Amino acid sequence: MIPQRQDRYQNSGGGGQADLPPGVLGLLIANVLVFMFMESLSQEALLSMVVRFGATPELFFKHFHLWQPFTYQFLHADTGHLF
Repeated sequence: MIPQRQDRYQNSGGGGQADLPPGVLGLLIANVLVFMFMESLSQEALLSMVVRFGATPELFFKHFHLWQPFTYQFLHADTGHLF
């Protein structure tokens, strides 16, 4: 008899929650927190944040904003875009 491999990503069956790896859970929490922070900003501050941390090829290549490939993934336009 071959033992069955337990898939750690399948539904745990207890309470309807799936077991997420810690890295995935951390990214989900970070995305929600950044979204909530962005919702609290004024229009001017929000625009400044999007320009600085969003994916802007000109700023990346000409002005060496090397963090943009990592930070743009946390910016969301609205609740529908978050989910």
